Amino acid sequence: MKNFILTLILLIAILSSKAQSFVTIPDSHFVNWLTVNIPSAMTGNQMDTSNTSVNSLTLMDVSFDTIYNLEGIQYFKSLQVLNCSFNKIDTLLNLPDSLKTLICSGNRLTYLMEIPDSVTFFDCTMNQLDSLPTLPINLVHFDCHNNFLTSLPALPVVITYFDCSGNQLTSLPTLPPTLPNLNCAENQLTALPSLPGTITSINCENNSLTSLPILPPALDTLNCGSNQLTSLPALPGLLIDLECYYNQITSLPTLPGLLQTLVCGGNLLISLPTLPSSLITLKCYGNQLTFLPPLPSSLDYLDCSNNLISSLPTLPSSLTILECSFNQLATLPPLASLTLLNCSTNLLSNIPTLPSSLIELSCSYNPLINLPTLPSSLGSLFCSNATLDSLPLIPSSLTQLDCSYNSLTALPASLGSLGELACNNNLLTNIPTLPPSIYYLFCYNNNINCFDEFPNTLIWLAIQNNPITCIPNYIPA
Repeated sequence: MKNFILTLILLIAILSSKAQSFVTIPDSHFVNWLTVNIPSAMTGNQMDTSNTSVNSLTLMDVSFDTIYNLEGIQYFKSLQVLNCSFNKIDTLLNLPDSLKTLICSGNRLTYLMEIPDSVTFFDCTMNQLDSLPTLPINLVHFDCHNNFLTSLPALPVVITYFDCSGNQLTSLPTLPPTLPNLNCAENQLTALPSLPGTITSINCENNSLTSLPILPPALDTLNCGSNQLTSLPALPGLLIDLECYYNQITSLPTLPGLLQTLVCGGNLLISLPTLPSSLITLKCYGNQLTFLPPLPSSLDYLDCSNNLISSLPTLPSSLTILECSFNQLATLPPLASLTLLNCSTNLLSNIPTLPSSLIELSCSYNPLINLPTLPSSLGSLFCSNATLDSLPLIPSSLTQLDCSYNSLTALPASLGSLGELACNNNLLTNIPTLPPSIYYLFCYNNNINCFDEFPNTLIWLAIQNNPITCIPNYIPA
């Protein structure tokens, strides 16, 4: 009898222990993932926490699984990597102490109770977080962009990647002394803290900054566009890329000799400093410039549109893109190896010889007498509102032509491979045979009496306000 009682007690203890090792997983989508990946541990929505698969699992990727609740994650005592991104999770609680990588981006998180001290990689981007708990002391990678954060906890000194862009931050904590990059764009910052000497890249665009601190000597990339800056500090000698567009800057400091990209459009500049010989891209649109300094021989892209420039300096042979619209240009210098020329809205009466490499020409809103020969490479021509009474031959490469609002009495006999033709508001009496490639035709407000049959490729057709006496026998529906 005594042995029977002891056996019964032992059996009850075993059954009780086994019952205690099973827990309910409330989220059905998490249950599905567990059933597929650790089937031996699952019985319906019950998980055996004593199962070897639970205790030995080191990586869990449950991203894009429509999970609402990760209750049960705390039992994975060996878990090192958790990727639960792009689900519908609103809270993460009781994460395993073994965790080293936590990726929870693209959820509905509004609250994080605690991040395990073991975590070195933390990505909580694209959530609804307005605050964060204390960060792990050994955190190396920290990305919290696109949340609703109004402040940040102290940053661990070992961080090597930090992105807090797209939040509602009004200030930043002290930056780690060895931080290599800083992305705090699209916040409400009015000032930046002191910058570590190790920083090589800063993106602080779209804030409310009125000044910048001393820039670190290692800096090679600076984007401070769309702020309220009136000046810039001295620029470090290693700077390669400077973007300070849409501020209130009245003058620029000396430009570093290694600079390759300068985007200073949308400011109050009346002149530019000497341009370094290394410069490849210059965008100085939307200022009050009346002239440009000599252009370096390395320059590939020049956008000086929306200024008060009356003449351009010699264009380097390396230049492929020239945007000089909305100025006061009466002439253009010889054109180099351009692929794109936009000189619309100026005072041009003629355009110099076009390079054989040109693909797009925009010269609308000029008092043009005529156009030069069009290169065989040209794909797009925009010459509306230009007082033209004739056009040169159209190359077979041309697919877009807008010659509306001129004084044209005829179009060239061959329209090449045009897909789009806008010749409305002219003095045309007929339209040449349309190519089979045409799909867009606007020729309203002319003097056209009769049309040939339209190609069945037409999608857009506007022929109103013409004295039409005959129409083609087929017009596509």
